[in-house]
Amino acid sequence: MDALEGLVEVGAVLSGATASLVPFVLRRDRELEVRDEDLAVVVDPRVEGYYLLGIVRRVVRYEPLLRRSVHSIYAERPDALDESLVMPFTNAHLEVYAGLCGPEAGEVARNFCGEETGMVANTYAPTPGSRVYRVRRGSWLDRYVRVEHGISAVSYTH
Repeated sequence: MDALEGLVEVGAVLSGATASLVPFVLRRDRELEVRDEDLAVVVDPRVEGYYLLGIVRRVVRYEPLLRRSVHSIYAERPDALDESLVMPFTNAHLEVYAGLCGPEAGEVARNFCGEETGMVANTYAPTPGSRVYRVRRGSWLDRYVRVEHGISAVSYTH
């Protein structure tokens, strides 16, 4: 099975990433399908077989000509804003919850994983330009997350 099967590339990591919060820019062809609360992973080519798992937060749309702190002619004359002039783009953050160690973990990834596969506490800040993927199928996580006894809801009374 391909390591990225079940994932869809949606963007790239921006500068300023930390081990717990990763800013990223969305690809123009994917920006309308990515939403807050989506599950996503970062794939950093410098750390083969190690993935950062998190939740998409703060999806924000930007337009360089329409900044909220600068008054522009377009506020007075919105008809002057031609579609060919606008260059909207979308940024978001990935709130990282875990590192995922795959069976294909390379030498650098073993610094974080040891000989284990599965989930570990993440301490790695990804490299700018690393790819961000939305998890399209939850079955992709099966190789990293194991639930041996099922999950059940329990209610408590006082």
